[in-house]
Amino acid sequence: MRSEDQICRDKIGFGNYSILQDRNYFSYGIDAVLLADFAAGFINAKSTNANAGSVAQGGNRIHAKVAVDLGTGTGVIPLILAHKTDIGRIVGLDIEEYFVQLAKKSADENGLAKRVFYDVCDVRDVDSLNFSELEGFDNREEAVKGCATCDFVTCNPPYFKADASIPSKNQINDVARREVKGGLKDFCEFASRILERGGELFLVHRPERLIDIAETLRNAKLEPRDIRFVSSRMGEEPKFVLIRSIKDGGRNLRFMKPLAIYEEDGNYTRDILKIYERDF
Repeated sequence: MRSEDQICRDKIGFGNYSILQDRNYFSYGIDAVLLADFAAGFINAKSTNANAGSVAQGGNRIHAKVAVDLGTGTGVIPLILAHKTDIGRIVGLDIEEYFVQLAKKSADENGLAKRVFYDVCDVRDVDSLNFSELEGFDNREEAVKGCATCDFVTCNPPYFKADASIPSKNQINDVARREVKGGLKDFCEFASRILERGGELFLVHRPERLIDIAETLRNAKLEPRDIRFVSSRMGEEPKFVLIRSIKDGGRNLRFMKPLAIYEEDGNYTRDILKIYERDF
């Protein structure tokens, strides 16, 4: 069932941006926010270093960069990246046409239609794709059949294997939860294909699949470099894992300080309030 009555316009809490979401289907969760902030931190650090070394040339080098969000769903990650970074072009790709159209409306309503793009894409079909026909890649000289150059990729893929959890009665929600239309291997190989050498993939997933994730990343020539575990409360087992990988990067893994979402009283921790840009 798809009804205009079920489409809500929700504030995301960043840059006064809002997002259109259909209550019949999933809404974005805190894992998407954590991923966007995780990526933005590294992107901004890279931007600072790049601009410091290119003052004589003028301009902002990061503005010429392109980021791609795979399995963008509601499209919230590109919106947060648009607020938190100076990336010039951000492209959200998803297999569901319906969500792509909603995301496009969100970008337009937020005045981001010339910077944030969305298009339909199946990560399993990278060999048959013509990236020059996709939104956001049409002016890229590198956009050729089966290959495109981008600088950063974010990905919040389905967490569960197709046979590892009970299917959802809602087919679209099921695609978002389980690897029924693209698994971890598909997303990692797609990311590797579109990233330039030295490009960065930012991934959020479940920690119980960490060994599979690391193996899959390396098989796709994506070397894990930074890992951060996220738990509901400090001292509890992690609920999410955030991973930064570099295409053709060297082997030098760093474990970052763990992140807790809630204090004992149920309120957000200072770290989470900082991510949401709220006062303590």
